[in-house]
Amino acid sequence: LDMSVASNRVLLKSLDVLLRRNISLRILYSEAATYHPSKVDFEENHQKWLTDDSLGLEFGVSEVVPSKEQPGHHLDPLPNCVILFPTFKAARARAVIAAIDPTLLAAPGKSVYWMLGEPHLPEDAWRFEAMAKINGVTGAQLQFKVNTFDYKDTLRVLESVVAQVWEQHNISLAQLGSKLQALGTAIFFYLHPEVRLWFAVPKR
Repeated sequence: LDMSVASNRVLLKSLDVLLRRNISLRILYSEAATYHPSKVDFEENHQKWLTDDSLGLEFGVSEVVPSKEQPGHHLDPLPNCVILFPTFKAARARAVIAAIDPTLLAAPGKSVYWMLGEPHLPEDAWRFEAMAKINGVTGAQLQFKVNTFDYKDTLRVLESVVAQVWEQHNISLAQLGSKLQALGTAIFFYLHPEVRLWFAVPKR
């Protein structure tokens, strides 16, 4: 399975099927030579990246839907907890939160967990702070650094969060991060059928 150019939605759907089969699975990934936006592009249009949805590789949000393959086991009386791997477009993360529980947009409290990607290359380290700034994630909000290149780190962090909240919440997760974070998330879902997966699909 070459996941280099697959969307996270396709990747998660494919791995849901493959992980449940008695097969030997080899997963290949070819890293991009350049990640967009570049540091120069971001710094030149800093404010636009915070507000202008026309910048970047994706545009708008066409739909926000729960996964049919990973519907979760949710109990109506419990409050919602949202785990988000954001992208460089704040609209997609906000759309997911609004679809799950609009009140969490204004008052996330201890119910929204931000999984901020920590790049593995030193020259890309600036992207961590840029991702937080674009998505309005401040020091007061619950957040974790998650390596963008180590799928086991994703699995470890998700396990630690779920261990804290599973008894008191219905848990939802949106994976808009890196491909290898999506791989770790797919394994996490295999282990935790009680968690609901959400997709935020860009218009283009």
